[in-house]
Amino acid sequence: MNLTAMTSIGQKFAGFLGVVLFASLFFPPEVFAILTITEVSPTNITSSDDVITLTATASGLTNSTQYLQAAFSKEGQAPNYLGFTKNNKDEWRKYESSPVLADLFSFVPANGGWSGQVLAKIDTSDSGYKGAGNYTVRLLKYVSSPSSHTDSNVMTTAVNVPSTQTPEASEQTPSETIDWSTVSQAKLGEGFTVSATLKNFSANTDYYLKIRGGLSESELSKAQTQKGSQFLSDSDSWSKFPLVSTDQGGSWSGEIYARVANDKPEGDYLLKVRVRDRAKRSNYDSDSKSVRFVKTVVSSDSIQEEKTSDSEGKQSTRQSVKKASVLGNKTATEAGTTAQATVNLGVFYSSPEAGTDTEAPKNQAQSDDNFLNNLLPWLGIALTGAGLSIVLKFRHDSHRAIG
Repeated sequence: MNLTAMTSIGQKFAGFLGVVLFASLFFPPEVFAILTITEVSPTNITSSDDVITLTATASGLTNSTQYLQAAFSKEGQAPNYLGFTKNNKDEWRKYESSPVLADLFSFVPANGGWSGQVLAKIDTSDSGYKGAGNYTVRLLKYVSSPSSHTDSNVMTTAVNVPSTQTPEASEQTPSETIDWSTVSQAKLGEGFTVSATLKNFSANTDYYLKIRGGLSESELSKAQTQKGSQFLSDSDSWSKFPLVSTDQGGSWSGEIYARVANDKPEGDYLLKVRVRDRAKRSNYDSDSKSVRFVKTVVSSDSIQEEKTSDSEGKQSTRQSVKKASVLGNKTATEAGTTAQATVNLGVFYSSPEAGTDTEAPKNQAQSDDNFLNNLLPWLGIALTGAGLSIVLKFRHDSHRAIG
């Protein structure tokens, strides 16, 4: 083999190693994970209570916890997933597009691989159930995020259960009701209280609560629900929302706190309370109520007074009092109060209790001028009294001498 051929082979091998190194650096091992359903049993479902077993294998996994849920969909139609999956706690969990991972069936791979069985059921009560026919079923695998999953291959099952024969129809109970009340008007960006009562719900059951709202029924995602110090948007995961439990009679009463953010437009918003069964993942909505939301209005005059009072001093302060009077605040005279005089270092000025804006003497020269101006009238009175006393005494002495 000549040198040129060896060089070419070396370049190709180096390129291959480069691709492998690039893939290992920029693509996580889960990119190459493979999840396969090898068997479905039974393949014919005749009751909504029928449990099917999905036997599956996986390879190329990271050795961290993996989560699975089954997803059924009517064959030949756009995927509209539904179904129940049994988790490790023997709980049936309804299909959820953004699930709480801790609620799903889970396993930890050994050396990057796994094999096992997952139990699932068709959900004939779901709006995605389109009646009898062939349904596809697959497994969705999650690792760390509920919004990212890997799909298995697809298997087919025959479902012969009419959509009218659902567990909810055969176990009919009094309708769940949500009674609630709130304010008729609120300010954008400020919280408001919703008083709510749940009746005829499942006893001793956990439910999530949220407030939905918008300018129309088609856009009820504008309201935010408060939990602790955080306001949650309509699209946040249900696991973040307030969680309450019904009593033995299936009832609960309490308050929910919410707001509409101040960047939303003013107007009449339709609000409603949404209740979600934590286990079944089913939603219940209250009736809608209209609440008017307005922006907070700040007086431009008051803002101007704050900006200019420091630079214009006393004149600005007097002007602000006049503006306040226009807004409806009474002055001391309008309130029937008489300004009182207070003596301070020989200077007379209006008392603050009289309701007027005042200032103490700013310097000693001003204080002296005020002292002289106010003292002169009193000095004149004193001199007049002394002169009169001298005249009377003189006349008295003159009469004695004549006598």
